[in-house]
Amino acid sequence: NKFSWVGVALVLIIVLAGPVLDGLLEAAESIGSAVSVAAPEPEPLPDQMQVTMPAEGTVLLDRDGIRVAADWQDGDSFDGQIRLVLENNTDRPLWLTTESIVVNGFVMQYGSVYAWAEPGQTEEGYFYLDEQEVMDAGITQFQEISFQMEVVDDETYDLLLTQPVTFRPQCEEDYVQETPQPGTVLLDQDGVLLSYQGYEPDYSLPEEPCYGSLKLYLENNTDDSLGIYTLESQVNGEEGDVYLWADLPAHTRSVVRLYLYDLDNLKITSWDQLETVTLTLEIGDWDTEQLLLTPEPITISVHGGYPMARFVIREVTTGVKFDLLAPNGQDILTSGVYACEAACRKGIASVVKNAAAAGVADQTGDENPAVKNPRFEVYRDRAGEYRFRLKARNGEIIAFSDGYAGKAGCLEGIESVKKYAPRAEIEEI
Repeated sequence: NKFSWVGVALVLIIVLAGPVLDGLLEAAESIGSAVSVAAPEPEPLPDQMQVTMPAEGTVLLDRDGIRVAADWQDGDSFDGQIRLVLENNTDRPLWLTTESIVVNGFVMQYGSVYAWAEPGQTEEGYFYLDEQEVMDAGITQFQEISFQMEVVDDETYDLLLTQPVTFRPQCEEDYVQETPQPGTVLLDQDGVLLSYQGYEPDYSLPEEPCYGSLKLYLENNTDDSLGIYTLESQVNGEEGDVYLWADLPAHTRSVVRLYLYDLDNLKITSWDQLETVTLTLEIGDWDTEQLLLTPEPITISVHGGYPMARFVIREVTTGVKFDLLAPNGQDILTSGVYACEAACRKGIASVVKNAAAAGVADQTGDENPAVKNPRFEVYRDRAGEYRFRLKARNGEIIAFSDGYAGKAGCLEGIESVKKYAPRAEIEEI
């Protein structure tokens, strides 16, 4: 039977081919193993670049296992930031921060120092300033940058070390830091000055939920480190989320912005619908947390403002003269006649320069104690009225007042000149 012979043949083929197939399989496995062994392993990722102390720089702190250095030296140019290196040789994670950055006498509320390092690590960080804040303060060159550097335990938030730091960047010797125009005075009490410099809309609306910012100028003329913050705020007479928070060390200035957010609930859909912002403030000693001042609520007319003191330049028959008008329009100081406007403006500059530092020489009493120039002289005219005149350091009379019925009013006029002249606008008629 041919089918039987076929079956026998198949059996023989399977039996004889078995060892061959096994060999082929073993060879394939061997080849695969060889290929696997010979395949190149992926290259390991490079280690993180090691941070080291700058070869040329300034060591800012080196004690208790903590070392901080700046990749910068006094006299170098400053472009808004400085690289820092924090070396942590302690057994706790460290965080580097700062308080009260002061640049050319202006406090930078948004500048910062930041670095963080685990135990045994060296990491880099940065000191930087906010560009907008620098521009608002009118800073074009950096004379001196000072701040209080702090090292904090990043787990417990305990303050471990503090170190005062001062940078003196490259700056022209004759550079003079100008004071921005303070604008509309909102508060001038007990050595604290707050004024409104204007409103800037955010033209990116409606993409960004910000309706702009109010720019405020602050002065702390006290010996205390002040914290100024908002208790309540209103926008167009209704409760709004507008907050002021500023830290001012003694005898410093600052320009801050109040940003206006989330006003849709007040039915304000564009920046030109803003009318007034009212702030209820508290002013306290930052160090002792003692409340020093709670002024009356302050209302800012966003697109207008309160009347300001101003120097008014006017032509007269024989030349040019100026008058200093208080915010209520009262004439509190008058100049003589100048030959030209340029000379008149120099007279205004002389008032601004001398008024704040001038003493008062009362020539109406029995005793006339000597007072050095520059000075205000109080005297009586032929009609018996009280007047004052301002003399420059060289004894030249710069300007004089109208007559007052009593001495008290005359002395108040002097205080008004000292108060308003440095911040008055100049207007030509």
